[in-house]
Amino acid sequence: MLTAKAQSYKYKRGKYRVPEVAKAAGPQQMGATGDGSYLTLFGRNWAAILNKKTQQVELYGETPTGWEQVPIPPIAHPTRECRHLALAFDQSARHVFAYEVGEQIFIRQWDALLGEFVYRGPFVGVDPVLINDAEVNYFVPDSDVLLLYLTPDRKSLKMRVQRQLYAIEHHIESYATPKTLDILAPLGYQWQAEGDGLNVRSEMYPVYISEMAASGAVSPPTTWDYIPIVLIQNLNEIAASGAVSPPTTWDYIPIVLIQNLNEIAASGAVSPPTTWNYPLVVMVYNGGVDVAASASVSAPVQWNYYV
Repeated sequence: MLTAKAQSYKYKRGKYRVPEVAKAAGPQQMGATGDGSYLTLFGRNWAAILNKKTQQVELYGETPTGWEQVPIPPIAHPTRECRHLALAFDQSARHVFAYEVGEQIFIRQWDALLGEFVYRGPFVGVDPVLINDAEVNYFVPDSDVLLLYLTPDRKSLKMRVQRQLYAIEHHIESYATPKTLDILAPLGYQWQAEGDGLNVRSEMYPVYISEMAASGAVSPPTTWDYIPIVLIQNLNEIAASGAVSPPTTWDYIPIVLIQNLNEIAASGAVSPPTTWNYPLVVMVYNGGVDVAASASVSAPVQWNYYV
């Protein structure tokens, strides 16, 4: 519950009516990028609503005692004509809105060069949803705002991204029957789009390891399924190694270990398991120029090694 006066519009979703409320992780303070860290830019909960009483889009930030409204410029369209409001935040610590008006999608984002909010679109489509993928892999420098939506016949899922100014439409999936799109949520190193008859997960995002870390390791769990891990390690001038320790009684599907050794000798190894299936190991190895180094995969014992 935001405030007593925060009564949102509702839009029709099949036989149900869904409130126009969008939530996202965002900055501690609007427009304040600070040190640029994840906690500074995405450490606070935010919510936006299409307010039925005030006829405005309203933005609220969570506080220890509740929700406080943060003043924002009004949007360029009558709120009674808008549906499927979506919210995200970008690296400028500013909000990004997306919404649908008559099977066309509009996006409002901050333009740092102009020092004001600008609109992208309209794009033909319905059910827009937004996410900043820093919420997915917690890596701010390479983060981007993603827009997913359906075509008006609801049989194709599309995507646009902020670094391309939303100008390029990317095809994700096609369907034989109409679908709906309600949520674009972060998972651990993946995002997931959900709706009526629709459930799509992204490919795994890379895990970035600090250049000062001496090693990158994945410790073994015991009784659960662990699906794809990607380790990207740039060792630069620090001698280091990247290792994946063996589990015991579970299925471990693809591991990718990318190791850039540059001028320091080092090694990347995958230790052998004992009684489980290991479908795929890929090692990408750059030994640099002047220093000898090695990368090895130890021999298995009594398990199936496919590639």
